[in-house]
Amino acid sequence: MEKKKKEEEEKSKEKEQDTGDLNEWEYLYGALELFTNNRKRSQIVLLHNIIFKIKEEYNKEFEKLMKLRANQLDSLNDKNKRIEEILTELRKPIDIFRPKKNILENPDDRIMTVDGAKEIPFIKFLTREERKKIEDEKKKEEERLKLLMSDDAGLRAIK
Repeated sequence: MEKKKKEEEEKSKEKEQDTGDLNEWEYLYGALELFTNNRKRSQIVLLHNIIFKIKEEYNKEFEKLMKLRANQLDSLNDKNKRIEEILTELRKPIDIFRPKKNILENPDDRIMTVDGAKEIPFIKFLTREERKKIEDEKKKEEERLKLLMSDDAGLRAIK
């Protein structure tokens, strides 16, 4: 009974909103009636309001569908878990459909990366001083290795 009352209240609210939208539609001028600047400006404001309301309705409907989809996926996952339990008890191979989310379903996921390997690699820009410093370090390391190789006591002992 409470659900019916809530549904009736929602329907009455929707009807009130619809009549509010109709009022704005009634004030629109025809294309040939827009010859003064005041009418043009008021027409623009009315059209912006109507477009905004249409977008709001669309977003509300979209949110309802996303909630419905999430509920359906939850129920499907619950049923899949139960099917898995039954199949394991029966010792049958498990082959269950698992729905996957599309990348486009959640716009925030497109920005975030899940795996570090998917990130775009880049080469760090080195200034002249940094390049010179790196080259000097390489030369010092090469000289040190040459000195170690030239004075090898182990080889001298074997000879």
